[in-house]
Amino acid sequence: MSAVKSLFNKYLKGENKEQTLLIFAVASLFLPYVLSTIVLIFVVARALILKESREIIFKDKDAKFIFVFMLFNFAPPLIFKNYLGFAAFLGLSGILFFAIYLRNYMTKSLFNKIADVSAFMSIAAAFASTFIKAPEHDMRSPSVFFNPNYYGAMITFMILLCAYRFISKEGNRVFLFLTILANIYGLLMADCQSAFFSIALGLWVLLIFKKYYKSFAAVTAVAVLGVIFLPHLTFIMPRISGALENILKRADIWQAGFKAFLETPVFGRGLLAYRQIGVQFGGPFNNHCHNILIDALLSFGIIGCIPLVIYLVKNIVKIKGKECAPLILAFTASVILHGLVDVTLIWIQTGAFAAFLLSAPYIKDQN
Repeated sequence: MSAVKSLFNKYLKGENKEQTLLIFAVASLFLPYVLSTIVLIFVVARALILKESREIIFKDKDAKFIFVFMLFNFAPPLIFKNYLGFAAFLGLSGILFFAIYLRNYMTKSLFNKIADVSAFMSIAAAFASTFIKAPEHDMRSPSVFFNPNYYGAMITFMILLCAYRFISKEGNRVFLFLTILANIYGLLMADCQSAFFSIALGLWVLLIFKKYYKSFAAVTAVAVLGVIFLPHLTFIMPRISGALENILKRADIWQAGFKAFLETPVFGRGLLAYRQIGVQFGGPFNNHCHNILIDALLSFGIIGCIPLVIYLVKNIVKIKGKECAPLILAFTASVILHGLVDVTLIWIQTGAFAAFLLSAPYIKDQN
């Protein structure tokens, strides 16, 4: 009981009801994704129903981009009978509202508390990866996530966050170091090849903008050696021998996805459109296009993408002159690289955690 009381005093005491709820909401992202979904639906629905939080969300200048995005993309999935895509569209809209709700209550203290709790939860997820395997993904571990690639994306975000806090001396550095090690172990269990490269790029960007040039040189040396000996690193990445085959399969998916986009270039067909029609355009069956740009164009079309792009760019531009700029730039670089070969950001857990990271430029005074 004394341990529970200590944790309560450290992480919950002093926060208002909304901030306490946000701590639980982000922590839930490291639970089985069905539970994460239930918690996020409750939090967003509550925020939109209660007058105070609803007014805060609707008064936010960026809320108009979400409403325009919803207006442009509401009909296409219904027109093309892409009902699963329509459900995913509602989920994405909920994440965007969650992002605005989150950032309007964000303080430095709250950000660090959520980061600490998330780090602890990520260690638990890494432990779970030892026992949870996915036969349909060559016995790779998805841990508590939908598939190993989504887990790899969450690991990428967590390692970059912990590395940023470690070199910024924010939080217990021993705990942060152990969290990084645990997530590296989780990455080995997930065997998400693209995450290895995304983490390396993110760390490069982080170290450059934090002016840790010697560490940057060390990471570069390790990366060069890794590339040289990549064919022999099967004990780290067992699937590396099949990398070329995977890229060729993805190339077929990209080509089919782009052909499908050209059929409906203005407003698209809704999320998960590739799942519905990819095979018709000569590609292998898959849930998405394995490329975030092609998938966004196929899903939303050119017009439908505009408000979402403006919303995201405004969030990134917000970092100018902010202390958190290296973290957001590292996160953005890793997402872009990972997005070349996969679509891991448009998912309840990864999307909501990205919303947490992108709340950093909006941190307010404690009062």
